Amino acid sequence: MDEDKNLYLEFATELLSVLAEIAHMLRWHLPIAIGIPGYEPGAFKARPASNLTTAIRHVERARHLLKEEPLTERHRDMFNDMLLSWLSGAEITDGIGQHGATSWRVDSVDALIDTVEGYIELIAGTFPCTEPPQGAV
Repeated sequence: MDEDKNLYLEFATELLSVLAEIAHMLRWHLPIAIGIPGYEPGAFKARPASNLTTAIRHVERARHLLKEEPLTERHRDMFNDMLLSWLSGAEITDGIGQHGATSWRVDSVDALIDTVEGYIELIAGTFPCTEPPQGAV
Protein backbone atom coordinates (compact mmCIF):
# COMPACT_ATOMS: atom_id res chain seq x y z
CA MET A 1 0.00 0.00 0.00
CA ASP A 2 2.89 2.39 0.68
CA GLU A 3 4.04 1.78 -2.88
CA ASP A 4 0.59 2.83 -4.17
CA LYS A 5 0.68 5.99 -2.06
CA ASN A 6 4.18 6.85 -3.27
CA LEU A 7 3.16 6.28 -6.88
CA TYR A 8 0.07 8.45 -6.37
CA LEU A 9 2.18 11.29 -4.94
CA GLU A 10 4.73 10.92 -7.73
CA PHE A 11 2.06 11.18 -10.43
CA ALA A 12 0.25 14.02 -8.65
CA THR A 13 3.50 15.98 -8.44
CA GLU A 14 4.31 15.29 -12.10
CA LEU A 15 0.83 16.33 -13.24
CA LEU A 16 1.11 19.56 -11.26
CA SER A 17 4.48 20.22 -12.83
CA VAL A 18 2.98 19.73 -16.30
CA LEU A 19 0.18 22.07 -15.24
CA ALA A 20 2.78 24.82 -14.93
CA GLU A 21 3.51 24.38 -18.64
CA ILE A 22 -0.22 24.32 -19.44
CA ALA A 23 -0.71 27.54 -17.46
CA HIS A 24 2.04 29.15 -19.53
CA MET A 25 0.34 28.02 -22.76
CA LEU A 26 -3.03 29.38 -21.67
CA ARG A 27 -1.60 32.70 -20.57
CA TRP A 28 0.92 33.45 -23.31
CA HIS A 29 -0.15 31.48 -26.40
CA LEU A 30 -3.84 32.43 -26.73
CA PRO A 31 -5.35 35.61 -28.19
CA ILE A 32 -7.17 36.20 -24.88
CA ALA A 33 -5.14 35.03 -21.89
CA ILE A 34 -6.66 32.41 -19.60
CA GLY A 35 -5.21 32.18 -16.12
CA ILE A 36 -5.24 29.23 -13.76
CA PRO A 37 -6.77 30.85 -10.63
CA GLY A 38 -4.40 30.85 -7.68
CA TYR A 39 -1.57 29.46 -9.78
CA GLU A 40 1.94 30.49 -8.85
CA PRO A 41 5.03 28.63 -10.06
CA GLY A 42 5.93 25.99 -7.49
CA ALA A 43 2.81 26.60 -5.41
CA PHE A 44 1.41 23.12 -5.97
CA LYS A 45 4.46 21.14 -4.84
CA ALA A 46 4.00 21.37 -1.08
CA ARG A 47 0.80 19.27 -0.86
CA PRO A 48 0.25 17.53 -4.19
CA ALA A 49 -2.79 15.51 -3.08
CA SER A 50 -5.04 18.41 -2.07
CA ASN A 51 -3.62 20.66 -4.77
CA LEU A 52 -4.45 18.15 -7.49
CA THR A 53 -8.13 18.31 -6.52
CA THR A 54 -8.07 22.12 -6.65
CA ALA A 55 -6.18 22.11 -9.94
CA ILE A 56 -8.81 19.84 -11.54
CA ARG A 57 -11.47 22.49 -10.85
CA HIS A 58 -9.29 25.24 -12.30
CA VAL A 59 -8.51 23.27 -15.47
CA GLU A 60 -12.20 22.52 -15.95
CA ARG A 61 -12.92 26.25 -15.66
CA ALA A 62 -10.22 26.96 -18.27
CA ARG A 63 -11.95 24.51 -20.63
CA HIS A 64 -15.15 26.54 -20.41
CA LEU A 65 -13.32 29.84 -20.98
CA LEU A 66 -11.59 28.33 -24.01
CA LYS A 67 -14.94 28.26 -25.81
CA GLU A 68 -14.83 32.08 -25.99
CA GLU A 69 -11.38 32.25 -27.63
CA PRO A 70 -11.27 33.64 -31.18
CA LEU A 71 -9.71 30.47 -32.62
CA THR A 72 -10.52 28.11 -35.43
CA GLU A 73 -12.30 24.96 -34.32
CA ARG A 74 -9.16 22.94 -35.05
CA HIS A 75 -6.98 25.17 -32.88
CA ARG A 76 -9.55 25.27 -30.07
CA ASP A 77 -9.67 21.46 -30.21
CA MET A 78 -5.87 21.30 -29.73
CA PHE A 79 -6.11 23.27 -26.50
CA ASN A 80 -9.21 21.42 -25.35
CA ASP A 81 -7.67 18.00 -26.06
CA MET A 82 -4.57 19.01 -24.09
CA LEU A 83 -6.76 19.96 -21.12
CA LEU A 84 -8.90 16.82 -21.38
CA SER A 85 -5.79 14.64 -21.46
CA TRP A 86 -4.49 16.37 -18.34
CA LEU A 87 -7.86 15.98 -16.59
CA SER A 88 -8.00 12.29 -17.51
CA GLY A 89 -4.51 11.77 -16.09
CA ALA A 90 -5.51 13.57 -12.89
CA GLU A 91 -8.69 11.49 -12.50
CA ILE A 92 -6.83 8.20 -13.06
CA THR A 93 -4.18 9.33 -10.59
CA ASP A 94 -6.98 9.88 -8.10
CA GLY A 95 -8.04 6.30 -8.85
CA ILE A 96 -4.54 5.14 -7.94
CA GLY A 97 -4.88 6.94 -4.62
CA GLN A 98 -8.27 5.42 -3.90
CA HIS A 99 -8.10 1.94 -5.44
CA GLY A 100 -4.44 1.12 -5.95
CA ALA A 101 -1.89 1.17 -8.74
CA THR A 102 -3.05 -1.35 -11.32
CA SER A 103 -0.86 -1.66 -14.41
CA TRP A 104 -3.49 -0.10 -16.66
CA ARG A 105 -3.79 2.96 -14.39
CA VAL A 106 -0.03 3.46 -14.27
CA ASP A 107 0.34 2.99 -18.05
CA SER A 108 -2.61 5.30 -18.71
CA VAL A 109 -1.23 8.15 -16.61
CA ASP A 110 2.19 7.78 -18.24
CA ALA A 111 0.59 7.88 -21.70
CA LEU A 112 -1.63 10.85 -20.85
CA ILE A 113 1.30 12.88 -19.50
CA ASP A 114 3.18 12.13 -22.73
CA THR A 115 0.10 13.22 -24.71
CA VAL A 116 -0.12 16.52 -22.83
CA GLU A 117 3.59 17.18 -23.37
CA GLY A 118 3.10 16.49 -27.10
CA TYR A 119 0.27 19.01 -27.24
CA ILE A 120 2.43 21.56 -25.42
CA GLU A 121 5.15 21.16 -28.08
CA LEU A 122 2.58 21.38 -30.88
CA ILE A 123 0.95 24.49 -29.45
CA ALA A 124 4.30 26.17 -28.80
CA GLY A 125 5.19 25.61 -32.47
CA THR A 126 1.79 26.80 -33.73
CA PHE A 127 1.05 29.85 -31.58
CA PRO A 128 3.71 32.50 -30.91
CA CYS A 129 4.50 33.31 -27.29
CA THR A 130 3.43 36.82 -26.29
CA GLU A 131 5.24 36.81 -22.94
CA PRO A 132 7.23 40.02 -22.50
CA PRO A 133 10.99 39.61 -22.12
CA GLN A 134 12.38 39.44 -18.57
CA GLY A 135 12.68 42.91 -17.07
CA ALA A 136 10.31 44.52 -19.59
CA VAL A 137 7.52 46.69 -18.25
